Parts: sequence; C-alpha cells; structure tokens
Amino acid sequence: MKIRLKSTYLVLIALASACSVGSVSYDNDYTYLYDQKESLIKPEFKIFHHSADSSRLYFQVNSSDVLYSKIDGDTLTKSLMMVKYKLRSFDNKNTLIDSATYPLIDYGLNKADAIIQSQLNFKCASGNQYYIEIRLRDQFKDLNVVHFLIVDKRENGNEQYYLVKSGEKVLPNQIAVNSNKIVIEKSPLLKEDHFLIQYESKSYKKAFPPFAMSRLNEKILEADATDSIRFSDNKLQLTLDANVTRLIPVNSDDETANSLYVRYYYDGFPEITQLEQMLEPIRFISTTNEYNNIIESSEKRKAFEAFWLQLAKNQNSAKALIREYYGRIETANRFFSSFKPGWKTDRGIIFIVYGDPYRVEKTFNNEIWYYGEDNNILSVKFQFNKIQTDWSSNDFELLRDQNYKNNWYRAVDVWRQGRIN
Repeated sequence: MKIRLKSTYLVLIALASACSVGSVSYDNDYTYLYDQKESLIKPEFKIFHHSADSSRLYFQVNSSDVLYSKIDGDTLTKSLMMVKYKLRSFDNKNTLIDSATYPLIDYGLNKADAIIQSQLNFKCASGNQYYIEIRLRDQFKDLNVVHFLIVDKRENGNEQYYLVKSGEKVLPNQIAVNSNKIVIEKSPLLKEDHFLIQYESKSYKKAFPPFAMSRLNEKILEADATDSIRFSDNKLQLTLDANVTRLIPVNSDDETANSLYVRYYYDGFPEITQLEQMLEPIRFISTTNEYNNIIESSEKRKAFEAFWLQLAKNQNSAKALIREYYGRIETANRFFSSFKPGWKTDRGIIFIVYGDPYRVEKTFNNEIWYYGEDNNILSVKFQFNKIQTDWSSNDFELLRDQNYKNNWYRAVDVWRQGRIN
C-alpha cells in the first residue's frame, strides 16, 4: 500500500471540555488492532510537548479504514470521526485533568493510499507523567476504538520532546519511509541546541523462536560515526543514510536526559517490494539447508520461487502463500518496529508464523496474545513485556518457555504443508 498525505480539508472544532470522573480500566481487548482483514480504525499517535502548560497530540488514520458518505447535491464525499480524549493523573487514574471531544471531518474521495492526519492540544503541565485515553468513533460506520498512551512530561528530553517530519507528514514512531530530508523540531522546553549525532548501519538479528530461552543480547547503536550538530530556531534538517541516527544533547544538566533515535531501513518501508527484502524472513519456516540454498544461489529469484512452489505444490497456491506471508511482514513492520524492523522482533516472529491473534489483551506494560478458543488443548498464549528504554517506546520482549516448542513446530508445519495458519 503506497502512502501519501491526503490533500483534503480537515475541520477540527472543540465541542466540550467537561466530563464526570469515575473509575476506569486500562485493560482492554485490542483483538482488532493487528487484524489485517478488520476494517476498524487503526490510528497512529505522536505526542509533542510544545509548551510548558500544553502538549499536542498528532494522530493519523488510513482513509481505507474510514467510511465516506456522499454529500447531497455535490460530487464530494466526506467522513466524520469523533475524537475524544481524557487526560488523567499517572499516580491516580481517577483524577481527571483535562478532556474534550472534537469532530474530525475529511472532505474528499475515499482512496486506500491516503493518510488523514490532524492534531489537537491538551492541557498538560511540565514535570509529571499522565495517562491519556483516546477514543475514535467513525460516525458513519457506528464503530469505536480506544487507545491509552503514557504522556511523559518529566524534564528528561524523551522522544515526546521532538517532532520528526517528512514534508508535511509527521512520523509517529520516528521511522522514515525514505532517505529524503527530514526535519526534526525540538521542543522550546529543551534549552540545549548543541547535540552529538551518531550513525549506525548495523543489521540487527532476527528474533529466536519462542522456546529459545534467551533474548538476543544486542547492543543498541554501536556508532559507525559521530559528529556535532546544532539546531537553528529549534529545527534541524537531516538526510538519512544510516539505519539508526541518534541525537545526544551536549552539556545537559540532567545526567538522565534521553537521546532521540530516528530510524530508516529502506525506501518504501514498511512495504516489502524488493526480492532482497523477501529472502531473510523465509528463515522462520525453512530448514537450514533450504535457507542457505536460497541465500547462496546465483539465481536467487528462481530459488525463491522454487521454495514457495515446493511448499504450495502449484502456482496459484504459492501466490496465495506469498501474499499472506509478506502481508504479515508488512503488518509487523508497521506495528512492531523498535530499534529494528518489526518483522525481526519478538512480536513480529509470532505474528508472521501464527497470524492474527484470536484475542489480544493489552495494558501499558504488556500484551497477551491468545491463539485458539478457550479450553482447546492446542490453544496457546504469548505474553510480551514492554522494555523501558530511550531508544524506542515500542520494544516488547516475549516471556519465553520451552513448552512452546511442539506448538511452534506445528504452526511452522502448517506453512510447510502449503496451508495458512
């Protein structure tokens, strides 16, 4: 799916800023979130601390997830979403600090390759952490989704003090989709203008299967080069030519101050469009000999096609397997990328081999994925715990268990029989 910023008129008007305070649960069913076939809204968010008493929430959704309706007497169509947020104290979830509801109207044609992007400000004092609940409702579909984020406005220079943009598009996870120039906007709350900039082009390893009892011990950012750079009017232009670029404030008064990590993997990310991007992921379902034969072949495309044809037995089935497998890789890249592409992560390997979870339970600090119905002896669940780091807010570690081994090989064997989990 090609992504471009949608050229439309967006109407975003505040409706209300009062709400009753009551108990709230932060454990939610997120089953829809990673479902490739589900047409619910799948938003992406970015928080930016633009002032001492206010912060800004950027959000974007794909137009294909939203229902458009024709306007009477006009050739245009429009979508209508309601965006509601509640900001609560980090220490006491029942303490409501700010809330509002906004209508988001998009005028234009419903095109699957378009991004609807907008923003809103919310009251948020410096020096504290908060929980923010965001509810998006598609009025024409009569469907709702809810997300919970941590707002970290402690004076530690975390990634919420930076805004990374490619043209007019905000990059929610600091992941660039091409190597063209990006602009990094620094919060005026960060007084330091002088930074060290480090570059790394290391290719990180794939996650191990879930029964392997140790996580990959990989050092984050072993810099290939280091330079000095300064912001001008709180803005900095960069052309990306490394997998990871890190900005480190110089002479910061706070020894715990974080760095900013910007990632670039290849043009077109998270899509898989080139043969070289398709080869390494085969390792999840191939034998060592099969994988080596493909990688070492002088005619890699023929070896690649032969591998899938051997599994599927005929061309039509092989094409269906390839579409599903690499569709899952693109989904993993979109949702699970951290300091490495999403398909290489713990969540990525499980999603690619097992597919959409039957049920997802999600909190701020962990996710639990269920495969199979309750009371089914072959059902399995995976728990992923969030790793607190400054290099990514999206790094989750699988709670590994040797008892996964038989279940894992059954799931792999389904692929090897030319079928889809």
